[in-house]
Amino acid sequence: MTTSHAYIPIPIPPQTQGRNSTTFTAPPLDGSIGLPQVFEYAAKHSPGHPAFVYEKSNSDHDHSTAERELVTVCWAEVASAIGRGAAVLRRRFGSEMQDFGSGKTEVVGILSSSDAIPYATTIFSIVRANHAAFPISPRNSPAAVAHLLAKSKTRHMLVSQEPAMRELAKAALEVLQTTYEEYKHGTVPLPVCSDMLQHAELYLVTAAHEEELLLLPDWEYRGPEDVAVYFHSSGSTAFPKAIPFSQRRMIQLGTMPYYGELDFCGKVASVHATPMFHGMGTFQFVWAATCGQTLAVFEPKWPPPVPTLDGLVAAAKTTKSNLLWTVPSFVEAWYQNPEQVNWLISLDAIVYGGGPLNKQIGDSLASQGARLYPAYGSTEGGVFSQVLHAQEDTFPDWDYFRIPDVVETAMVTYDAEAGVYELVIISCPANTITLSNTKVDGRDAYATSDLLIPHPTKAGFWKVFGRADDQIMHSTGEKTNPGPLEHILNQDLKVMSCVIFGRGRFHAGVIVDPKPPFRFDPADEEKLAQFRNEIWPTVEKMNGFAPQHSRVFKEMILVTHPQVPFEYTVKNTPRRHAAVLAYAAHIDAAYAALEESESVVTKRGLLPPEAWDRASIQDFVRRLVWEVLGKELDDEKDVFRFGCDSLQATWIKNSVLRALRTIGTLDTRALGPSFVFEHPTVSSLSSLVHQFVSDGGTYVSGAMSVKSRANAMRKMVAELTKDFPARSASSVSSLAQPNGIVVLLTGTTGALGCHTLARLLEDDRVTRVYALNRTRDGRVKSLAQRQAEALEEKGLDVGMSSNGGKFVLLEGDLASPCFGLAYAVFAESMILVAWRVDFNVALQTYTPEIQDADTVGTGTSSGAERPVDAEVAVSSGYAESKWVSERILLEASARSELKARPPQIVRVGQLCGDRKSGAWNVKEWFPAMVQASKAVGCIPDGEDSISWIPLDLAASGLVDLSLPDALRAQNTDQGIVHLVHPRPAPWRNIVKAVAAELGGIELVTYSVWLERVEEETSKKGSGCTLRAVPLMSFFKQVGEYEAMRLKEDNRAGKKDKQALGLGMGTIECKVAVEHSESLSQVSDALGEEDVKRWLGYWKRVGII
Repeated sequence: MTTSHAYIPIPIPPQTQGRNSTTFTAPPLDGSIGLPQVFEYAAKHSPGHPAFVYEKSNSDHDHSTAERELVTVCWAEVASAIGRGAAVLRRRFGSEMQDFGSGKTEVVGILSSSDAIPYATTIFSIVRANHAAFPISPRNSPAAVAHLLAKSKTRHMLVSQEPAMRELAKAALEVLQTTYEEYKHGTVPLPVCSDMLQHAELYLVTAAHEEELLLLPDWEYRGPEDVAVYFHSSGSTAFPKAIPFSQRRMIQLGTMPYYGELDFCGKVASVHATPMFHGMGTFQFVWAATCGQTLAVFEPKWPPPVPTLDGLVAAAKTTKSNLLWTVPSFVEAWYQNPEQVNWLISLDAIVYGGGPLNKQIGDSLASQGARLYPAYGSTEGGVFSQVLHAQEDTFPDWDYFRIPDVVETAMVTYDAEAGVYELVIISCPANTITLSNTKVDGRDAYATSDLLIPHPTKAGFWKVFGRADDQIMHSTGEKTNPGPLEHILNQDLKVMSCVIFGRGRFHAGVIVDPKPPFRFDPADEEKLAQFRNEIWPTVEKMNGFAPQHSRVFKEMILVTHPQVPFEYTVKNTPRRHAAVLAYAAHIDAAYAALEESESVVTKRGLLPPEAWDRASIQDFVRRLVWEVLGKELDDEKDVFRFGCDSLQATWIKNSVLRALRTIGTLDTRALGPSFVFEHPTVSSLSSLVHQFVSDGGTYVSGAMSVKSRANAMRKMVAELTKDFPARSASSVSSLAQPNGIVVLLTGTTGALGCHTLARLLEDDRVTRVYALNRTRDGRVKSLAQRQAEALEEKGLDVGMSSNGGKFVLLEGDLASPCFGLAYAVFAESMILVAWRVDFNVALQTYTPEIQDADTVGTGTSSGAERPVDAEVAVSSGYAESKWVSERILLEASARSELKARPPQIVRVGQLCGDRKSGAWNVKEWFPAMVQASKAVGCIPDGEDSISWIPLDLAASGLVDLSLPDALRAQNTDQGIVHLVHPRPAPWRNIVKAVAAELGGIELVTYSVWLERVEEETSKKGSGCTLRAVPLMSFFKQVGEYEAMRLKEDNRAGKKDKQALGLGMGTIECKVAVEHSESLSQVSDALGEEDVKRWLGYWKRVGII
């Protein structure tokens, strides 16, 4: 080693690696030697220790056990191969560029598919040749590759032989020569390209190779800050950044496993799914040298195999891997196969990185014993999570990680209310950051823009909440930065704003908020398709700028509903997280629909074969592949060798499945999810489809009539109640409380929940109220604080701290058995006033003791208090879910023989402001109507009746109807009641009172009012702040109904004063009034005093 530089010591890490190994000796990691010498040290002191292991097959097609052979590559071989590669490169550089090097470190790029052993060896052959290696992802566009070459001043580029790589390199050089001035005018020479080093060049020992190796000069140490390797960032922010990693930085990162609690030495780590052009792959190789782990990889061959999901598992099993490094999307796919789940559970660790793992899948795997660990870090900042912490059972905290003490951090508060912090990495002797963008106490630091939340009970454990810059992490490990892409789409003349989504998903989608003149109800499929087509040219422009994984399919363009508007910031930009949350169900549905997408088959006019013979099928598949790839390709060419990625493979798969389904008799599920990867040529895929059609199958049409939907609802009830245990009345009677009534109440921080809580605490029959709410989820405010604030806002004083133990706050999970509570608590009377339309939660957690507060959404127009047939409830999923829920409760009652204590389903009508403070949620339609009426000087008149019920009266009625001695004392067997105002009021009386209080308001027909409001919103455009704007679709629907009703009334020569319109129509509440003391004592309808209270509240909160 030649050196004139004093090294800066790196703190010696704890000796946790290789302590009991007889074949591995850890190298010095204090900075006294450089990276090439680490490999030479391994060759000298650990020559027989395995660095790589792979399965070698004597036949490309025969993978029987008899043909399998495990090949181990030890460190003596690897270090020699690194030297041979360095010698070959020095000779190549010297002959092609006489000035190359000249005592300074040049940058040598690599543009190649990832053949693990030769790729990793080549990286460090470049470093051994005293130059800096720059592995470049072939997933980049030509413009991005050119940008990286220019920024890093790359002089030479090694390119593999695949056509796609050659085309990418050629296109990138053309961009350099035509776009960048220094290359255009010859000031800086273009990088010279030569062939990527092959496995045989590196590992095949010949006399010539050995002679050349002997002539290789010693590695010259040029100082700790001399660049060893460049890595680049994801490229989602316009262009990727080229980031240099010094000799010192590489050694520091090589020590990271020493700060964990698992000895990697002797472990076999499957990195079959980890590309070596990514830092995650490269550092696996470095850790093999510093810690003694063995890397399980695919057999070196050209062209490298495109791994299938099954192939990855088979290779990991054959190489006896006990550690797995992968991306979340692979884990999610393996989870679908029970055999592969068993394999995952058998591993010592499953380390996933690059994005979030599906929460439900992670929970399921961890609960079965799988040891899941998130790997957390960044190209700019390095490795942040401990590698790895010792925890045999990672459930239920599998998605949390620990930051080791050696990584100095600052947690900057981002959202105090939610308990969210931005992570800042501070440079220190053991972790010298590569890039600095801020200072902490005068020291260089890197603000990651990553938002973390702490574990609620385990100090030092964190999980990723999101990105401060809203960068979206996909399940593939790729990232999308939505800002620049949204900016392009926002330029469209019909688009007000948009939000790109896709965190934890395979690819991205976008929600578009049209400008007011172009808004419509996206449930109208014809208008939705038209709007998508109109903005598609702009979307294509956006897709042209985006990395491939960030491009948006036409089917993934969602459009805002006028009743569910975006929330905007003061800068008039949409609140991203709020928008994604508001449209979560629509997003889920869009991803699900894409799996069954018409895709290329109908969207681009590509029709399925008519005859389904071999020639017709091959012609269809050929045109499909050409359409998806955007270029023609020989039938025998492997599509993955010519640029096809996983996203495009999904398009091909969906299109083939869609075409097959037109036959109508085939069960396409039999093909599985990976058939395109397993049949990657037009010819082989055509053969598969032809054989599948010839063999036949079964397929049932997915079209659902009213009858079939009703049958599906009945089937769901049967499925969800089939395991209900039968209980006798005597077994349940033991639950009775001799000392009073105990109630478990949910949703107590909401409006109805607060009033119900107050009413229960006033009731002498009730001895205890358990108030159950969701867990904190990282929020700073405790449940007690949130409850107190909610009660105070509504003017309620329940004496939380002085009620003698009658009131108990509980935090739980409504999706868990018994809501995560002790059964003794769960088994008492329960009132649910926080209804969620979520089959996975509500339908699976009902018990015979539930008292359910529903809404008036199930039943006939006559509003009778009785069960209805499934056909009556068929409409939206919301109404259907309510019917299913009601039937489950009634079935539970029947199974349990609880004739004396049936579950009571209380259908709650329209709630209005309470009779004390008048507080009425300003986001609802009537407050919005009043605000708009003040602005336009009129309010709609009408002859409807309304049955709105004040919050406090509704709470009293709910308690009356829910406690045991009400309906049960009358032996009522229907179990369904309507909670509405017992004395309907004329609509005209209410709006007259509003007009009188506000002044200057005239009563007009509904059509006139609607017209004036539309004029007002159109005149003010985007500056209109009326709350009626996002509800205009609703108000127009009411107008259409009014017009239809008037037409029918004129034809019949009558007026229906009780018809459903702006009120709730005639809703029967006879049973409720009969069995509720509170409702039976109501003598007056809503009137002027109620209106005054509502207006007073709306004035206090500033909407009028």
